[in-house]
Amino acid sequence: MQRPLEALWRTFSNDRAKHWDSQDKHEAEALQGSNVDEAPDSADGSEIDFSTSRLRPRRMWIPRVIIVVFCCIIEAVLVIYVYEVGKGLLKSRSGLLTPVPEMPRKQILIAKDPLLSLPPSPEVDNAWASLIPTERGLIVVDNPKDYNLPPGLRGLNGEHLFGVTWTHQYHCVNMLRMEFWRLLRNESNLHNIDLMEDEDNKIAVGHHTHCFDYLRQTLMCNMDMTIEHAARSSKTGELRGFINGLDTEHTCRDRVSISFR
Repeated sequence: MQRPLEALWRTFSNDRAKHWDSQDKHEAEALQGSNVDEAPDSADGSEIDFSTSRLRPRRMWIPRVIIVVFCCIIEAVLVIYVYEVGKGLLKSRSGLLTPVPEMPRKQILIAKDPLLSLPPSPEVDNAWASLIPTERGLIVVDNPKDYNLPPGLRGLNGEHLFGVTWTHQYHCVNMLRMEFWRLLRNESNLHNIDLMEDEDNKIAVGHHTHCFDYLRQTLMCNMDMTIEHAARSSKTGELRGFINGLDTEHTCRDRVSISFR
């Protein structure tokens, strides 16, 4: 079977060569008949031999088509990427779909705040409130199903409202702060109450115990493994016999502008 194939290939090659030679000859005769008097001489003074010059058509369109197709593929990939990012179909580090973009991180030194550590007052309470977005930090998610979320709380315009964990944590800490100072001032309604009879205080106690358990679980979920050193005396700088976590750098999420309500 190999020899007939070789013979067939030689016949095809010879016919192909004859086809090009015949086409070149016709093109050369046409050019010689129309422009032979106007054709320039060659560099060495002799006339151009149209009968032997190779005038095969150049297939320049092939690389151009390849470049155009390649550019179209790149453009399509970029359009799909921008569309997916625009929809917010981003995965968090846990692998879950989330509409919240990954927040950048930076080094922050944990230090005592001279204002926020004071007892409640209009100034102190406003300072605490300024660190959380308005409306308890709720966010609007236009398409909850895209993130495998159930319907959210309904806003005034019918939008779906959802919370985020850090604002919930902040709410719990602030509420416990207020109750702590009320107890110190003997202003709390939760002192020596009968949970069996006082339904309102029972609900308040349930809210506080919920926050303790919620903070416990979320702290265990996001375990910060930053090493903390022994505390130093603010006067002498000597190491003291306990750890308070101050003057320690942590890698924290940087607060960025997100569509909070």
